[in-house]
Amino acid sequence: MKKIVKFSILPLSCLLLLLLIFLFLLSPEKKEFERLDLKGYTIDQSDFRVDKRLRKIFFKRGKDEIWLKELPTIKGYPFYIKGKKAVKIAPGISGEVSFYSYLYFDNLKKKEKIQFSFEINREGEIIRIDQITAAHSSCRYVQHLKLKKKDILVCKFKGKGIAFLSTPIIYKKIPLKKRKYVFLIGVDTLRWDQVGAKVGKISLTPNIDRFKKDCLNFGNAYAQCSWTLPSFMSLFTGLYEFNHGVDISNPLDLAIPTLTEKTSETFITFGFHSGMGMRKRWGYSRGFDYYKKVPYTGPLYPGAGQNLFRAAQTLLEETEFPNLFFFLHTYQVHDPYTPPLDFLLKLNNNPPYKRLDVVNQNAPWKTFLPVEEKLKKSLKELYQAEIHAFDSYFGEFIEKLKEMDIYDNAMIVFLSDHGEEFFEHKGWAHSHSLYNELIKVPVMIKFPGSEFKDTRVNDTIGLIDIIPTILSYYNVECGESRIDGFDLMPRIRGGESVHHRKHLVSSITESRYTREIPPKFAIINGDYKLIYNETFSAKDLDYFKPYALPPQTPQIEIYDLKKDPLEKHNIADEKSELLKKLLPLIKKIKNIIKNNTAEKKKKGTPLDEEAKKQLESLGYI
Repeated sequence: MKKIVKFSILPLSCLLLLLLIFLFLLSPEKKEFERLDLKGYTIDQSDFRVDKRLRKIFFKRGKDEIWLKELPTIKGYPFYIKGKKAVKIAPGISGEVSFYSYLYFDNLKKKEKIQFSFEINREGEIIRIDQITAAHSSCRYVQHLKLKKKDILVCKFKGKGIAFLSTPIIYKKIPLKKRKYVFLIGVDTLRWDQVGAKVGKISLTPNIDRFKKDCLNFGNAYAQCSWTLPSFMSLFTGLYEFNHGVDISNPLDLAIPTLTEKTSETFITFGFHSGMGMRKRWGYSRGFDYYKKVPYTGPLYPGAGQNLFRAAQTLLEETEFPNLFFFLHTYQVHDPYTPPLDFLLKLNNNPPYKRLDVVNQNAPWKTFLPVEEKLKKSLKELYQAEIHAFDSYFGEFIEKLKEMDIYDNAMIVFLSDHGEEFFEHKGWAHSHSLYNELIKVPVMIKFPGSEFKDTRVNDTIGLIDIIPTILSYYNVECGESRIDGFDLMPRIRGGESVHHRKHLVSSITESRYTREIPPKFAIINGDYKLIYNETFSAKDLDYFKPYALPPQTPQIEIYDLKKDPLEKHNIADEKSELLKKLLPLIKKIKNIIKNNTAEKKKKGTPLDEEAKKQLESLGYI
């Protein structure tokens, strides 16, 4: 009698499933893009010097150094060409792909031009893709290719001079619906209360207001400082101003990571900025594949915002990146106020002024100078005309994103770095105080598919929270570095924040554009705001005395923001319990400031002449 052996179907199916999982785990990761290192390449120290702290590359020419100022990154490969140079790149992605790099070469005013060739070596067969011959070239370089698995890309230079190739990126061409876009739009100097405001019957921001309906909106968002340089650095690092330590003379310490560096693990990272205080010398460019000033976007250009957005549109059209984190910064509404005339005439058909410098432009000693009411009104009118113009340009950009089928799938983050004062607290412009006209900012996020649309979160949040929240949405960890910002996604999704914030801090400590304004910091605690003011010294007061002394402020100010949103009634005498509660934090911040001051006396980075001129044009020095 034969023994019948019965096999159960269930164990076999389980084994098959385990085998499939095992094979999946062993299979190579499907990359949408990759950055390619040139194996065996080392920078020739006799020809080049790379300053990682100031984000600069210098070419050595005898005793002199030539700064390669057009480069949008220091991540790449500089060469001194003496005849011929070939660079071979082995891509790990094949099929229908694109190649991106930044190409720079300069023949150093020699007679012979430099020739650049881009080729594919396919098992010994040379396929010429492109050739450029010029004395000088500096541009983004994109080629759309069909690659086979063993293809080698070859970049050839012929001539004599300097050449630079940024870290090449190979990326797949994927359908629009599968691409990830993050647009981080920073509108410099936009007051929170001007979004949705009206001048007579004219809405200042009709396009932003329409966009806002697709967004999650934060009703109580604060910048961590009241001027550009330290405020945007807090955004990029997730750190308070006194913890990142960046000021006019001190770039970001190399030991402090940026959140953009973490972002670059998932996204190709581009930054278009408008110059001045946003230059890469302070460390903003760290983590960006491309970070560069867009021409004709400084505050003196009436169409600054339009130029920025059109440049962004061009990039989107020429690249088709699969995952793109795109920072767009504009000085459109920053002083000097030079609005396009047609937008000014919409607000006033007979304006007394068509452009104005702010009262303390290039003269910080005039920060507290009173002016006649007519001039004060004109200054704000011109500022509002700038906002009205920017709103129009922003609306054009949003429509373009919709036409390109990018809008729906994109995350668009809209924010400002600080506001602007028009003498509400006896001061002009920004960077001198921490009242809400300067540190309360508009922040709104349009999520992919307009998830969480037309909702409002009234929790107190800071710019330090924004990038951690973006990363969290795309399942990217911030890393092990300690930051002051929180991931807001748990709160946005309807629950409580994992790290419930008890208070938020804004400050002007070491990051002061004029040293005659002593350190101060603000602590927002629920509906209350405490401002701690260091005392002006006699020497500080002498600085302002020929024009107007700063207003007398007590060391401690406390405001009930719910009952007194304009911060006119100091109730510090009535809030002794709150002061007692916050005293340990006040002492802690004071100690940090004291230690930072001592440390910065040991090290400082002198400003180069270009940086001085650009900051002077903004009135910062």
